Amino acid sequence: STAASGLGEQFSTATMFDLGGKKLKDMSEEDIRAYAASFLEQHGAASSMVNKSALDNDVDEARQGIVAQVGNEPHPPGMAVDPAIEPKVPEVPLDAEANARLAALAELDRSQMPAISYGDGVLLKTIEHYTFADTAEVATIYIELDKDLWNGASDCVTDASVDVACRESEVTITLQGVPTARAASTLANWRLHLAPMFHSVVPELTSWRLRNGKVSIKLKKKKAQDWRKVLKY
Repeated sequence: STAASGLGEQFSTATMFDLGGKKLKDMSEEDIRAYAASFLEQHGAASSMVNKSALDNDVDEARQGIVAQVGNEPHPPGMAVDPAIEPKVPEVPLDAEANARLAALAELDRSQMPAISYGDGVLLKTIEHYTFADTAEVATIYIELDKDLWNGASDCVTDASVDVACRESEVTITLQGVPTARAASTLANWRLHLAPMFHSVVPELTSWRLRNGKVSIKLKKKKAQDWRKVLKY
């Protein structure tokens, strides 16, 4: 209040500016400009202080108004709102048809290549996905049935279904008599053929096993060395 009183006194003094005996209506444009320049020179700092004080008050009031309104009324467009306060739109559950469509698309993502029919009537499906692990002595190929074929495929594969044929520079893994997709009645031989491999292996030392829905094929390297990848090309 003391600062405001002092500013008031300065502006009261400004109204008593010496007009040289002239009335305001008799002043020329040049007189008015001279008066304005003199006033700003004497009281410009005080004017700036008053404007800043008023601006600060406006900002404080605006902030208080925003805090009071958020959560009670719709916020103005473009105003930032705390995510904790912003109302969330409830998710609408998918119907059975939409869920079935998503499931079908998921299956297509895993196996996009169609089954091919051979002359003997046997369908052949390509195993498009597998993983590879490497040590100095052994390269291992993994096929996770529920992930790399389709969800539930592990229930359809037994030891009798698996066939592994290996040569020095290639290996073929076949899963015989497995449905082409979940809930499908059509059976096919799923095959993964890798050739030429990065380096040579010893075919007679190749081994495999089926455990916990995963087929593991271990390839004994002809020469102990690291493989950067499974295939040479």
